[in-house]
Amino acid sequence: EALEPGSQYSQLNHEWQFDIIGNRLLTFNVSGFHTSDTEAFRFEYSTDHSNWRSLNVELTNASQTLSAELPERVSGSLYVRIVDTDHTPGETTLDRVYIDDLYLFPLAEPNIALANLAVSDVNTSEDASGTPVAQFIVTRTGPLDQTITVGFQTVAQSATADEDFVSQSLRALVIPAGVAAATIGIPIIDDGIAEGDETFAVELKYALYANIVDAIGIATIAASDPPPAPQNAVQVTREPLPVSVQSIDEAFAELSSDDTEAHDGPLQAALVSASFARQRLENKRRRAGAYLS
Repeated sequence: EALEPGSQYSQLNHEWQFDIIGNRLLTFNVSGFHTSDTEAFRFEYSTDHSNWRSLNVELTNASQTLSAELPERVSGSLYVRIVDTDHTPGETTLDRVYIDDLYLFPLAEPNIALANLAVSDVNTSEDASGTPVAQFIVTRTGPLDQTITVGFQTVAQSATADEDFVSQSLRALVIPAGVAAATIGIPIIDDGIAEGDETFAVELKYALYANIVDAIGIATIAASDPPPAPQNAVQVTREPLPVSVQSIDEAFAELSSDDTEAHDGPLQAALVSASFARQRLENKRRRAGAYLS
């Protein structure tokens, strides 16, 4: 307990919060005791953190384990608190409460026919129009008369959570009675990096009024970013070299004249045979072919 500023009595108000998946009937369980000889300490619950109802459970100064069934089904947030019952002016003794265990346990449901749940695979890409979203379809087969609640979460594989897709921690998907399918949408992130196909998964867990027959759906993010341009690329263009092919007579005449391109000065003209001229011409043709290939 604590003595609030301006208050004429000591008081206790301590809270716990639980997140309930599914529309559940629950049992509240607590083990503990307190040190007061005159006060009692009562447990209450609320589903909106505003309107509180008694659980009809009060700790005493002897260690004990107590339980109580909640009178209604609960889904989502559930708040539990312990409060003292003596607000008599002048009662300023600061007592203590010791809690060993405090938990909620689902009640056994009546025997009902259960539906089957399966989640689909999906293909997507980073460059889809707008904000790309991987749409997993959760389908139920069998009875449609019950509202089904199932938990789901994302599981990273070769795709990286919060870099390639928006990760999702465990949360609830509700499929209303009479509805055969529902969608889980996971936003895709365009990281702008050239890479191959990548995958991640959605996993189904903790179904109420259904059996999970296919718990894993795989999303494949197709490769869509172009490879980076090569750095300092050099483009080479081949252009044909001018080649003139001489006749045997022209080659013979050339070989019979002065050679002004010799390294050691001009060469004297000399008589050469026709076969030698043909060989020189053939060599020039071969060199011309090598330049053009």
